[in-house]
Amino acid sequence: MNTLYNFATGPLAWLAFVVCIGGIIWRLWSYALLARMRDGSALAYIRPKYSLISFFRWTVPTPPAAGGPIPALPWPASSCIWVCSFPYCSIRATT
Repeated sequence: MNTLYNFATGPLAWLAFVVCIGGIIWRLWSYALLARMRDGSALAYIRPKYSLISFFRWTVPTPPAAGGPIPALPWPASSCIWVCSFPYCSIRATT
């Protein structure tokens, strides 16, 4: 039993990490090629700095008074409610 556990937490875990990171890199690469194929002129205007700013503004919720991306959403009164509801809502929005 210990040999199976050692195998699962050792080489098998590293294989899972490599497959996951490789899949992410492959997916990003294929989307970049698809974007270049469909509209290559738009890629000339994309800047990594502004992409990261946009990504963090949409993933990190801000109160409406701070000028968040969706000011119509109410800011939760309790941080416990926010901690419980934000992951559920963000997973639900992507499906």
